[in-house]
Amino acid sequence: MILRVLEHQKIYIKKLRDLAKVQISQADAEILRIIDQKNGFIFKWGNDYVMPQQWVGVITFKDFSIEILPKISDIKDAVQSSEILCKMLSVAYDVPMKNGVNASVKLISNGLVDVLITNYVELIKKYIQSGPVLEYKKYIKNLKSVKGNILFSEQINRNSVNLTKFICKYSKMDIDNKYNKVIKLTLIKMKSLSNSNINIKSINNVLSAFENVQTDYNIDWKNLQADKAHYKLQDIINISQLFLDNYSVSLSAGNYTIISLLFDMNKIFEKYIYMKLKRIYKQNLHYQYSKEFLLENIQTGRLGVKLKPDMYLKMPESDIVIDTKWKKTGTNIKESDAYQMNAYMSVLNNTKKSIVIYPQNSYSAKINNLYKIRDLQKEKFISVKTVDLKLLLDKNDCRLVERLKSLVSE
Repeated sequence: MILRVLEHQKIYIKKLRDLAKVQISQADAEILRIIDQKNGFIFKWGNDYVMPQQWVGVITFKDFSIEILPKISDIKDAVQSSEILCKMLSVAYDVPMKNGVNASVKLISNGLVDVLITNYVELIKKYIQSGPVLEYKKYIKNLKSVKGNILFSEQINRNSVNLTKFICKYSKMDIDNKYNKVIKLTLIKMKSLSNSNINIKSINNVLSAFENVQTDYNIDWKNLQADKAHYKLQDIINISQLFLDNYSVSLSAGNYTIISLLFDMNKIFEKYIYMKLKRIYKQNLHYQYSKEFLLENIQTGRLGVKLKPDMYLKMPESDIVIDTKWKKTGTNIKESDAYQMNAYMSVLNNTKKSIVIYPQNSYSAKINNLYKIRDLQKEKFISVKTVDLKLLLDKNDCRLVERLKSLVSE
């Protein structure tokens, strides 16, 4: 059973659970509170309700799951919301989606996570068919027949009595390498989250190809990159990293395991806008530009408070700071965002304009406001824009690309 809710939608807390009424039990709520504390408080709590904020994904309880979808404009349809999120994830993390993401039946019956799992398993099937990556590994073993080179010093020490064995050093192509270990780990964790019997069966089938790969829960998957010889693996690595980075396991108060896969919409929105703008402005756009500091200690000269705008666009006349904010807004800029943009432009000398991008929502239509900061020392402007993410439902991204171009040019 799946309880689907949108960001900022109330999940009511009553004595008994009733998913049809968007209602969980008090016992469910206590478990959810434990998960919330572990993940850094991603819910807002009221007297008789709990409300998800800016985090989307799935939390699996013992006998049901809560799926949280992004609140996008005035969309209330779970399929459309899931489709938009899938497209944002595919662009933000540069991962391909098989046959797009228009899989409404799967979205309705099994949920967002199983759409991602289906996509991953299909990639792994192709990977196995083309032949999984094998790498040379060196072995030193005591063998009954000579293989590779005999290590004579070891041979004398260990086999001086038993002359029927040989200490050999040799190499062979092995499937047990870092790439396949990360794939196996991802498949195992995906299996624990899936609500689809078809997906679980598919995962078991592809896992059989990795029978001789060691299960390594401590492998450094975050820094794994495909080398030139295995560049085709990068798509699979990207999805593995996306999945493992947001996967979490907790023990509930009842000592059973709660598994969650949660994505921060702030990061997804930021990376999505960056990837789209990068295709337009290419090397002129820099991500999380962090070369300057806001403060300097007068006594020591040490710099402090590093500035880190989401994006920094180098232009012929003057550069532009771009920041994204996944939050509700009315027709005006948020006060905290105005202070932040002013701080950026005060230090980044070649900038006189900054752009704050919000998602368009039911509270604000398309916004295109320009503010001048009242600063006698330097002319500075803040442009406030919104992007209508419903445009992701188009068959192509022409309208969205035009809107993103206008963010800079207007």
